[in-house]
Amino acid sequence: MTAPNPVLKNASILNSRRIHEGRHHLRPDPVVNALAKYSLAYAAERFDILLYSHCSLSNHQHTTGFDPHGQHPLFRREFHSLMTRSVNCHRGTSEAKWSPNRKSPVILWDVESVLDEIAYSIANPCLHDLVDSPEEWPGFISTIERLAGPPEWVRRPSVFYDQKGDLPELVQLQFVKPPCVADWSDDEYRAEIVRRVDQKCRDARAQRRRERRTVVGRVAVLDADPSDRAMTPLPLGELNPRVACKSVNLRIAILLWLKWFRLEHREARVAFESGEREVVFPFATYWHVLRYGVNCSTTGPPATM
Repeated sequence: MTAPNPVLKNASILNSRRIHEGRHHLRPDPVVNALAKYSLAYAAERFDILLYSHCSLSNHQHTTGFDPHGQHPLFRREFHSLMTRSVNCHRGTSEAKWSPNRKSPVILWDVESVLDEIAYSIANPCLHDLVDSPEEWPGFISTIERLAGPPEWVRRPSVFYDQKGDLPELVQLQFVKPPCVADWSDDEYRAEIVRRVDQKCRDARAQRRRERRTVVGRVAVLDADPSDRAMTPLPLGELNPRVACKSVNLRIAILLWLKWFRLEHREARVAFESGEREVVFPFATYWHVLRYGVNCSTTGPPATM
């Protein structure tokens, strides 16, 4: 059984999903870009997720955002479902898209983690040696100019979507400034993200020079077969983090709380399944609250964003 994870309100999250076997089913083209943009905007609008940044690569996606109501599991389900069905329609395929591994979101607990993951998602095409800078990436990516900018109206694509169906013809897509830096001006916020993205890209270029490697390049990315797969497999036994926090002491406290949460959740679940309906689940329990309306403790984690 998958270990339970807490779902917190007013939390910043990083959501990453990888295509099964690293296949390039999301290889950029105008249709895939439009499908990704509409699916993200619709799911975020429906479940009140405030987006910070997004990047769709050929075989995975990164999204950062703020979840005021603890609804990111529903947001992620809707977004990934729409992408699966619409891309299958576009590609003429019918199989499942996403890897079942490493699918849980990462909670970003401090300002440094929030800013670093926003920059990481934008710098991703450069970090994976696909292009030399994020501006060259031909896929759907939140550009610096869009951060903390006005909303963009996104039209429902003609591929997959029923033009007479219930989904809206137009949805708003906006990348907002994180609440944790609400006292910064928009220009200060964008300048900080630019600084971090540039540093990550410089480090990636320096590493390529040391190893005498070059980028794949925009033309080769666009020419790739969607059935191709990533040449570098994911390392076996790699950690699958659930939290990101730059403060060592706070990170230790959070990990101890997460360990306590899982132990308490297991005991409560066993008692509930044995018929004890008044059992108290730990704070931030999600699925059992959604499905059964169970009682939860009011003792929360050490700190939240």
